[in-house]
Amino acid sequence: MAPALSHTARRIALVIGSLQGGGAERVAGILAQGWRGRGHAVDLVTLEPGDAVPAYGLDPGLRVLRLDGTGPARNRLQALARELTNVRKLGLALRELRPDVVVSFLDQTNVLTLLACLGTGLPVVAAERSHPGHQPLGRAWRLLRRIVYPLAAALVIQTPEIGRWCRRFNANIRVIPNPVLPAPASVQEPGPLILAAGRLSQEKGFDILIRAFSLLAGKHPQWSLRILGEGPQRGDLEALVQSLGLRGRVFLPGWVPDLERHWGQAQAFVLCSRWEGFPNALCEAMAAGLACVAADCPGGGPAAIIRQEVDGLLTPPNDPQALAGALDWLLSDRELRARLGVRAREVVERFSRDRVLDLWDQCLEQAVARKQGGR
Repeated sequence: MAPALSHTARRIALVIGSLQGGGAERVAGILAQGWRGRGHAVDLVTLEPGDAVPAYGLDPGLRVLRLDGTGPARNRLQALARELTNVRKLGLALRELRPDVVVSFLDQTNVLTLLACLGTGLPVVAAERSHPGHQPLGRAWRLLRRIVYPLAAALVIQTPEIGRWCRRFNANIRVIPNPVLPAPASVQEPGPLILAAGRLSQEKGFDILIRAFSLLAGKHPQWSLRILGEGPQRGDLEALVQSLGLRGRVFLPGWVPDLERHWGQAQAFVLCSRWEGFPNALCEAMAAGLACVAADCPGGGPAAIIRQEVDGLLTPPNDPQALAGALDWLLSDRELRARLGVRAREVVERFSRDRVLDLWDQCLEQAVARKQGGR
């Protein structure tokens, strides 16, 4: 493992809403364990119940402090009271931990963390994990974000496009991609299967993918589509599959904790999002050697990851016809799939954990230095 750029061992508190399934949660775990390997002391702080079980495996030596701050609210007054309690609990916990720097993940958690750290002198590095210009956020949260984001020592985003949008909040923007880990070797023989993965929600665009698949299903009768994930659009997507006559060709098996097992079964992967940050699923599919097609959507993540016709194919967003055309080319050409898949594995080196940790270490050192210098 490459050494950290700084020789200063830091105490880092990493705050995230929960450690349940999701890309941000996975990245938080990877960073926390990477920092521990570099000699930093790391505390993971979540707002989830004390008996919550993380969706992804964590180093047993990693301390996780769960504040039991989540829960349903029947009305706005209860929701406000809950969030005020979260701020109080978080503030008390961070004062007790006394970290050198606080890192927070995701928009609402960023707001709560910045409020909790008021008056503490703790530098906070807030990390956005998608494109905030497209990500739904209530009016009150948007107002609070505009008020408190300028207080962050740095605002970490994943692509230059998102950074340009976020400069309205904070001038100290740091572009840091997600780390990509090597994929385990597969002993399976891949079949005529296309994979997609993500939350079954509007921004992931699985309706676009299902419509695109319907345009080429007749030409490629041996191929099927499997969409891994769970979310609020399940009913709508199942109805769309039914209406397009794709039962037995398109499958929605739900959320799975072990995507690695599915990579080895497929020959292609599709990311069809309407907007994105830096999609983990795309990176993991490329690391596994799948030939990938992705929408060049707002946020810029897919275009930052895929090198067009070198290690994947980019298509215009929100365009089932264009997506179907790219997939038709891919499914029709075994040599193209093989060539793209071989080059796709280079994503592991381009966005290795050590390279990403170096960028984070630089950011955290500067955040601490700025706070110590009173700036």
